[in-house]
Amino acid sequence: MEAIEIMNKIVIICTNPSLSAVLEKIFSGKGRSIVHYSLPLQADIPDFGQEDVLLIQEPVLVNNNYLSASCSWKHYLKLHSPRAILLSAGFGKMQDPNYLDLLNLPADTEEILFNARMVEEEWRPRTTGGVDVQKKIFRFFEGHGDESFTDELHKMLRICKIARDELKIHQSDFAEVREELLLPNKLPDKWNVLQSRWQFYQPYFLCLPYYGDFALLDSLFKEIAPFFASDCAAEKLFWETACVERLQDLKTGLEKIENLYAR
Repeated sequence: MEAIEIMNKIVIICTNPSLSAVLEKIFSGKGRSIVHYSLPLQADIPDFGQEDVLLIQEPVLVNNNYLSASCSWKHYLKLHSPRAILLSAGFGKMQDPNYLDLLNLPADTEEILFNARMVEEEWRPRTTGGVDVQKKIFRFFEGHGDESFTDELHKMLRICKIARDELKIHQSDFAEVREELLLPNKLPDKWNVLQSRWQFYQPYFLCLPYYGDFALLDSLFKEIAPFFASDCAAEKLFWETACVERLQDLKTGLEKIENLYAR
């Protein structure tokens, strides 16, 4: 079989440094650059070229959680670099063109890359255990038998906009707005539920290729939190946290992620 020279870069995501070195050794040479990443990502992921390769060790260990992230990364690459190749690597004995058995490492990596399917093709990565992150992301947005995360956020935003208009336009007393609008609509309780849900799903966000987007939204959560933590009692915090604007930014950011990666 004639060797192919079209692959430009191999990105290795591996949580074990020794194993990462082994993987680099078997894929090194032939003019390809090799880049290493661990999860959670500490820096932005590189731009993937159309002929690049991503190799992920499965399952990945993030904050003592064993997770399967390959399906999420395949979906991401399919949108941004559809002709790239994704390989998952594990210790299970499975046969698949896009799976690398770490207990039976191949002698001919060129043949693996030649036979592997591109991410634009219809196939599902083989994994060796771990919670499917993509399913968890779907669940995060869909909700738990109640309203979706963004729907609940939208309700809070609507109430806070009404409160802002009452305070700014109609010069209403904040204590009255709180007693007649914010508390009856249980905004502190709703915020606590959303915040708990956000924290529960953090381990899954950490191994996503678009984790940076969630990290930015996490900072918005922290900016708004003091107002709701005060039981919506401090008018000063309502303005200082830019509550309405930050809630709008949160909603917009989450809708962007959901539309791109969770549908």
